[in-house]
Amino acid sequence: MNSKLLLIPLTVVALLSGCGSDYSGPQQTFVSWHKSAVKGYSDASNELQYTEIWERREKGLCEKLPDGNITDWVGVVERVGKNLLDTQESANIDVRIYEGKSYLLFSTSAINVKTLVGSVADSAAAIRLGFNPQTTIIKGTLLYDQLMMLSEGDKVRISGRLIKDSMQGACFYEMSLSMNGKIRWPEYVVKFSKIEKL
Repeated sequence: MNSKLLLIPLTVVALLSGCGSDYSGPQQTFVSWHKSAVKGYSDASNELQYTEIWERREKGLCEKLPDGNITDWVGVVERVGKNLLDTQESANIDVRIYEGKSYLLFSTSAINVKTLVGSVADSAAAIRLGFNPQTTIIKGTLLYDQLMMLSEGDKVRISGRLIKDSMQGACFYEMSLSMNGKIRWPEYVVKFSKIEKL
C-alpha cells in the first residue's frame, strides 16, 4: 500500500481531534489528563482498573487546577437555551472544549463544560455538594446578553470556575452516570464569568 495514502486519515484525525493549537497551557493540561485516562480505559479490563484510572485522573486535575479556575479556554457551543422551569428568566450553555475523533469521523471521546439546566438542577446538585452552585445565567446580566449572540457551532473563549465535588475520589463536579461516561465523555459543571464569541 502506498504510504502516502496512510497520511490522509491520520491528518484528518489530527484536525478533528482538537490538537490544541488554540489551547492555553492549563486547558492543554486538562485535555492531556483526559486523553491519558481514555487510553488507559481502552486498555483496562475490569471495573477495579477503570476506577483506578478515573481516580488517578481526578487527582491529577486537582493538583494542576487546585482552585478550579479556567481562563480563556477555547471551545465550541453545543447548546444554548432558555431555562423554562426557573422562577426568573435564565439560560444555560453547553460548550465542548475537546473532541477526539477517529479517521472514520466517529467521536471517540469529548469534554464538555456546562451550566446546570435551571435552578431545580442547581438545587439537586446542592444536596451532593453541600451548597448551591447557582450556575444558571440570569437575564439582564452581561453573560445572558453574550449568550443571546451565540448559535450552535460557534467558537467561543470562556472563563469561569469548575465546581469542586464532595464525592469520594472526585475532583470537579461532573454529571455522567456511568464510569464510561465519566472517563470518555465527562460533562463538567462550570460557573461562567465570560463567554466571548471568536
